[in-house]
Amino acid sequence: MNKKKVLEYAILPVILLVMSIPFAVADMFAEEESVGIKYVNSGLMETGDFGKITPLSLTFEESDAVIKGNYLNSLPVALFVVTGAAIIVSAGISSLILGLTLLTFAVGCARIEEGAVVDWHSGFKGVEMNFMEGAPPRVVYDNDSHDVMLEAWNKGTSLIDHGTIYLSGYDSGILTALRNSTSFNFTDADADRKSEYNPEGGYTTVNVGKTNVTYNFTTGALNTKIKATAVYPYTTEFSTDVCVDRNPYTPGDKVCEMAGKATPGGQGAPVAVTNIEPQAMKDKVRFKITFRNAGNGEVIDKAKTGTNPSALNPNDYDYVNISESKLGGTSGGSCQPTNVKLVNGQGFTFCTFDVSNADAYITRLDLKLKYGYISTTEIGLEVRSSPRSS
Repeated sequence: MNKKKVLEYAILPVILLVMSIPFAVADMFAEEESVGIKYVNSGLMETGDFGKITPLSLTFEESDAVIKGNYLNSLPVALFVVTGAAIIVSAGISSLILGLTLLTFAVGCARIEEGAVVDWHSGFKGVEMNFMEGAPPRVVYDNDSHDVMLEAWNKGTSLIDHGTIYLSGYDSGILTALRNSTSFNFTDADADRKSEYNPEGGYTTVNVGKTNVTYNFTTGALNTKIKATAVYPYTTEFSTDVCVDRNPYTPGDKVCEMAGKATPGGQGAPVAVTNIEPQAMKDKVRFKITFRNAGNGEVIDKAKTGTNPSALNPNDYDYVNISESKLGGTSGGSCQPTNVKLVNGQGFTFCTFDVSNADAYITRLDLKLKYGYISTTEIGLEVRSSPRSS
């Protein structure tokens, strides 16, 4: 074997090793699957596998991140493949392509993490809709009659006992058999919402009528649209660990310290709690709760969910009701204001709870926010006269 060949075989493993390092490092910055909060050394800590830098991971106060996990899980596999490739080459199969293929395969396999925990109670979605393919077709003719069907998904965690879909945007003298309003619901707790065992949420189809085209013009075509607007009640359920301390400025060895907390991941609903700020008072604790409309639709007063959107006035929009508040095992607190008017999509309330424990302790803060929500979709149609024989 000449020196050139020996040098080639010696360099190849080094090249492959160097190429494997970016893949291994990239794995360190994979999408965060689970993030939690815990108290360590009297501090509020963020815990979870090392993941992509997000607004949550940037809310650190002084070394308050507890990170766990094997960051270079993929590197040993990559090294194994590199060694295997070197052996193959030394055996006489000089194939750089083969080595690279094996490396790619190994890194891909290494990305399959065991025991990944998906936080299903997150996100910012409610109901999403689209018109079913072919129902109606995009081109319709005079005297045609086609079913008009909507597909609807409940991508959030709330059930919907009664929602209504309203149609608009078309000439009812041309498309004559569409219903102005059609009811829908998502009421099955197991199948009709996003949950631990149903992470995709609920699905249903809604028939909103027929096209029944009446179009008597002999030339030209009409380009029109059908707009579907879903109006429905929705609920955001928020729950998180908090530290309660009636005397936060008193020194001592405490199990936790009161601190603000950002919650940027959402709670499986379009209105999301984004931040909580605790404030200690005599025999009480108060939390400033900030939330915003993080979805793609519009918030309305929950009392107006049975109203056609065309009949809503500006004062009916952007109201969120704080329907429940609870701190650990205590009775419900008092939140003011109870009905919050969002400004530029954001709002806040103050919830106050009686506290009897003299020492600092960790407990659970639970809230329910109720509101109406509007989601829309539309489809474009071309209406033509029926072809006439000459």
